[in-house]
Amino acid sequence: MLPLNDVVSRTENEISSKTVTTNQKEKKTKQKLQLKAPTQERSKQTVNTLIQSCTDLLRKEGFFGVTTDKVAKSAGISIGSLYQFFGNKESVVSAVIQHALEGDMQLFENKIKEFSLGQEKNKKTYVVKTLIEIFENDLELKTKMLPIQNYLLEPTWINQYIQFFVKNISTFLSTDNEQISEVKINIFVSSFLGLIQNLIQQNKKISDEKDYLNYVISLYSQFI
Repeated sequence: MLPLNDVVSRTENEISSKTVTTNQKEKKTKQKLQLKAPTQERSKQTVNTLIQSCTDLLRKEGFFGVTTDKVAKSAGISIGSLYQFFGNKESVVSAVIQHALEGDMQLFENKIKEFSLGQEKNKKTYVVKTLIEIFENDLELKTKMLPIQNYLLEPTWINQYIQFFVKNISTFLSTDNEQISEVKINIFVSSFLGLIQNLIQQNKKISDEKDYLNYVISLYSQFI
């Protein structure tokens, strides 16, 4: 029987070795997920076509129904060309999710630019209504994205997504006489996004239930 000190030392070494191995595996996985950034116009078009094909497949069949072979075939592109830009299925789906979330951000920017005091007198109400429209946009795709997006995307990317809305909403609502706290807006965005995601998991939409919709608009408009 080994002395207690030797057992402890041996156990610590095994744990350390397993930790290094795990970190190496995670690093390799992340390397596989990295996207080769297209530089030429033709390459960019190829990547966009692959992302669109994968989007359609994800929307119809879900994550487990997507394969790189299906994506390439649907896009009319060789599997070899796909692997020039994407290391595996996860990397293609990750690009789809990023593309969809970037679409949310672009749509929000456009909606803010379209705002007119003549149409909607209350900016806070306008923000809540706009976020409902954006977060419920393409619900079929987002239903498939939600269970996997935190697994596939880097935490920093999700944080950037949230902070985009925080900063833009704070700027939009602030006036010369009143600066809206970003901490308060951060709580609002995180809470509101959580509510929407919870409903998406139940395959429900706020906009489908008038009484619930009005209550949510009133509640969140008062908070911010």
